[in-house]
Amino acid sequence: MKFISHSELNANTKITGLLGRPLGEIITVEGKTIESSESKSDEGKIFLVVSSVNGKKLKSTERIPLQFFSWAEVTIPKAGRNVKYTGYETGAYTGIPYEAFKHLPYAATEEYHFTVWFQVCEEKY
Repeated sequence: MKFISHSELNANTKITGLLGRPLGEIITVEGKTIESSESKSDEGKIFLVVSSVNGKKLKSTERIPLQFFSWAEVTIPKAGRNVKYTGYETGAYTGIPYEAFKHLPYAATEEYHFTVWFQVCEEKY
């Protein structure tokens, strides 16, 4: 395991996302929307099965959750729709470290981990 300081993330280290581009880089993705029921934490989320990034077809599709700004003029899609979006992949830590339950009552949750999603800025037609 490699350890880095949080300050390196904003200075000279970039995180590459699921889609092969640095987090925060504006990209255009194409794919088909799906609803996921793989886990309780996925309930109600819309996912995109990404087939291309910036016009380049991926060797294999990638499944990534979508998030939408409430003020963006983007229609939240139903499952099964082919879409093209401009936005960026981003991420954050989520869940609760198992060790925390030594200090608080147990709750059903995900293990503490880093996750990514695609933040939609614009729908392309």
